[in-house]
Amino acid sequence: MLPAEVELRQKRAAVIKRARENWDATRAVCERERRCPTDAERKSIDDALGEADELREEVEKIDWATERERRLRDGEAEMDRLVTPRTGRAPEVPEARTWRGADGESIRVLAPQEKMSSVYGSDAGADIIGRCALAIARQNPSGLFRPNEVRALGGLSDIAGGFALTGTFASDILDTVRAESVIFRAGARTLPMGSRDVMVLKIDTDPTASWSAESISLSDAPPTFGRATLRARTVRTFFKMSEELAADAPNAIEAATQAAVGALQNALDAAVLGGPISGSGECPTGVRNVTGTTAQASIASPLYTDLLTAVYNAELNNAPRPYQLVAHPRTWNTLAQQVTGITSDLTQLAPPVQVAELTKFSTTNISIVEGAGSNESYFLLGPFQSVVVGIRNDVTIASIQYPPSFEKWIAVAMRVDVVIPRPSFFVVGTGITA
Repeated sequence: MLPAEVELRQKRAAVIKRARENWDATRAVCERERRCPTDAERKSIDDALGEADELREEVEKIDWATERERRLRDGEAEMDRLVTPRTGRAPEVPEARTWRGADGESIRVLAPQEKMSSVYGSDAGADIIGRCALAIARQNPSGLFRPNEVRALGGLSDIAGGFALTGTFASDILDTVRAESVIFRAGARTLPMGSRDVMVLKIDTDPTASWSAESISLSDAPPTFGRATLRARTVRTFFKMSEELAADAPNAIEAATQAAVGALQNALDAAVLGGPISGSGECPTGVRNVTGTTAQASIASPLYTDLLTAVYNAELNNAPRPYQLVAHPRTWNTLAQQVTGITSDLTQLAPPVQVAELTKFSTTNISIVEGAGSNESYFLLGPFQSVVVGIRNDVTIASIQYPPSFEKWIAVAMRVDVVIPRPSFFVVGTGITA
């Protein structure tokens, strides 16, 4: 850490400490005198928090410059490693994490371990969902928000309609959804969308190359590039909460946060894996139904040989490793119960090397009610690091009155889309009945 950064962090910590002490003292006085803070008291706290925000921005600038230098150094070292002859499996090329727009602007594409808060900042924490929900249900935000949050939200004089969270508020929520999602744990990358529509280039057909003599005309097939458009689509979840429950339950914030995050994560996984979901309107098209994948049908009771065939099919299409395999728990249970096949021998069958080295994921967001008998499932195999999920950095928490009681319907919405630039890299195994 650079000396300048250390100094700025220490200065910011001191400012925040002073602001907190000031706020604690002001709150004690107000409680004792049974009054609200005066304008002068509020201004003193807001000024300190504003200074802390400015210092945070300076620290982030230094952090970003340091990170760029580190990546440049790492990139040079990695290139040296890649061009050095070696035996065994070919080295894995690091993922590109920065795209370049037509205007030359850098666009960060986040790997699963990177956070949206690294782009937009982090202030509130994911429990901002629960706190906003309680404020709506109680119809009283008192005690739920820190002074800097009130200022960032533009005040809390009117919460009847809900909250539109952007910037640092939204990024903490979206990072929590991403952390719980199977698709991101499998390797899918995140593109923070700066507008509703973002165009992404995809390769429809690969180019070919051949040897030729001097002055011989080219006859090889050129690549075909296509256009894929990420269009931010809205996914919502609803729950209701009574005013009394919001006021009395000590775990209301945690429960509301878990409910909303879990529902959004499940909807996102279901869409990216198997979308569009029947009856779900604007649901994106996921890996299961995108045009151009390799179909492996009528599997019935899955065997390791089915997975070997899937690996072979991915290799035929030059899909880059590593491969991930996503399936329903029922499929994994059937595979785990395979035995050697020797009479009376119940020893569990060890998977072949090609299967053992797959990165495996289990999720109930893979359907098991497909087919004529409504009992079929599927698996997906391929390099999920090639999947790009676009996410708008905004979360809406809306309020809907639920008459005639004091209950409130609370809706939480985020906006996402998915693009699979190389569908041919993926194998879809269908017709799994066990």
